[in-house]
Amino acid sequence: MLRILKKPLTIILILFILIGGGGLLGYRIISADFDMRSYEIISYNNLYSLRVPSDWKKSSGASKNAVIAAETPSASMYAMMSADHSYDEGLTLEEYINAYIAKIGESSDNALVQTVTVQPEQMTMGENTGYYFELDTSAGGVPVHMWDFMFTANGGYVHIDVASSGQDNASQAETAKNIISSAKVLKNQTQ
Repeated sequence: MLRILKKPLTIILILFILIGGGGLLGYRIISADFDMRSYEIISYNNLYSLRVPSDWKKSSGASKNAVIAAETPSASMYAMMSADHSYDEGLTLEEYINAYIAKIGESSDNALVQTVTVQPEQMTMGENTGYYFELDTSAGGVPVHMWDFMFTANGGYVHIDVASSGQDNASQAETAKNIISSAKVLKNQTQ
């Protein structure tokens, strides 16, 4: 009698192991795929889109040029995409980046404490080619790490800022780079 019961229990045990292993593998695939763990936000002018993690919520941008903004439920990390068409057309993207870094310093607690931790470097992220850089600053006494990417589109400068008030860890850096790489220009029109 015990021998008869052992065989079905062994089969059931093997099935549970296979199902559990398949579930774990599926979870790892889903957790590694940013597109499956995020949703798309389209700008109010239908020109741009950005993907953010599924638990983030849309928010108002901190800049008059913001076209998309979102943040974590705790507001400890946010992303903002801005499109700036107000600068002189003769300004190069490199000059614009330097002016933008200086502007962040002016808005921080102390511009002298601000540190560019990754110098602007030209690269392609997702569908866009532009300049990527990182910096540490502080606002309201809170240390902030920023991941930035800037490129030109629609006759202006587009920049994506992802910022975290807290410890800069690998998970936050991966999230920031996934958000930046998800940026799309939906309509490219020159002003």
